[in-house]
Amino acid sequence: MTSEEVTYADLKFMTLEKFQDQELQTAAAKDSSSPSSCWRLATMVLGVFCLSSVAAAGVLAAKCKDENFTLQKAVMESLNQQLELLQAQNLNLTETVKQLATHRGHKCIPCPENWLQYGENCYFFSEEWKTWQESKAKCSALESRLIKIESKEKLDFIMQSALSRSSSIFWIGLSHNRAEGPWLWEDGSAFSPDLFQIQ
Repeated sequence: MTSEEVTYADLKFMTLEKFQDQELQTAAAKDSSSPSSCWRLATMVLGVFCLSSVAAAGVLAAKCKDENFTLQKAVMESLNQQLELLQAQNLNLTETVKQLATHRGHKCIPCPENWLQYGENCYFFSEEWKTWQESKAKCSALESRLIKIESKEKLDFIMQSALSRSSSIFWIGLSHNRAEGPWLWEDGSAFSPDLFQIQ
């Protein structure tokens, strides 16, 4: 027997469809290793990352907005409580002032601007020089009258107030009809000579 070498070959027959499928797979394998396919893959990954970042930012913005709204609501509630407390305190103070104002029949009325309060009365010291008659008329126009001094304390107050305005001369509501007649206050009451001396 001679030795002959026998070579075998496998022949496989494919249909046209199988051949086309194999060609597509081979082409896809070549494309996946090409540089342009790497860029496509990177672009897809970045696109997914960007979309998830935008979604996360939207969720965070909505959460911050809710937290900000909650904080503003809490601040408003606190301010409303403080307002209610102040209104209640104001009501109490108003009631207290009313009670004090009518205590013992006295009325508490604040003095007009540029007037001084002493006791229950308000006093105005004019900077203008006028005669006694003009001063009396000015007082009447202000719904007032020239001062009546009934006590040493009021006399001291008048003197200190006049001196603090650099004036030692002022008119009072004391007069008489004739040289020998009695000195009377504007309201008709008699003058008490123990308060001060008239020259």
